[in-house]
Amino acid sequence: MGYASPKAPQPSFVVKGREMHYEPKKNQSHVKGDAHAIRTRPPSKTSPLPRTQTLTADYFQVNFSDLSDQQSSQAIDTIEAKGNVYFQEEDFSIRAEHCTYDCKTNIITCDGKVVLTKAGSTIEGQKATANLELDYYNVTGKDKSDTVQAVLMPNRLQD
Repeated sequence: MGYASPKAPQPSFVVKGREMHYEPKKNQSHVKGDAHAIRTRPPSKTSPLPRTQTLTADYFQVNFSDLSDQQSSQAIDTIEAKGNVYFQEEDFSIRAEHCTYDCKTNIITCDGKVVLTKAGSTIEGQKATANLELDYYNVTGKDKSDTVQAVLMPNRLQD
């Protein structure tokens, strides 16, 4: 009789703030005031070293997976960050007014005066999506009349 191999556990977050509330019926936690979330991701195919991720904002809504059928603690699905949002991993950072970080896919989606920085180059716009697994970034304006501005450093975008 064979057994399915267990999925690798999600790296743990350390979440801090001035005030926290947990709503078990909604599988959510709310962090207010100087909200911080930090985790270290293990090495991967694209990065041979562990990577520390830091997310800060005025407010977080942490959404948990429904693990009622398992005997383990809850895993975080997404973190919705609002107000003075800042995310950093290695030489990548993003500032915005609102971001949703999908912890399982490692994709962060932001809006509201976005400033994305990668290896010294900066791109500014109103919306951004960053796939940190694939090292792919997309910045757009709010609508077709908006422009996106970039300051690109030669030979620094290549990894």
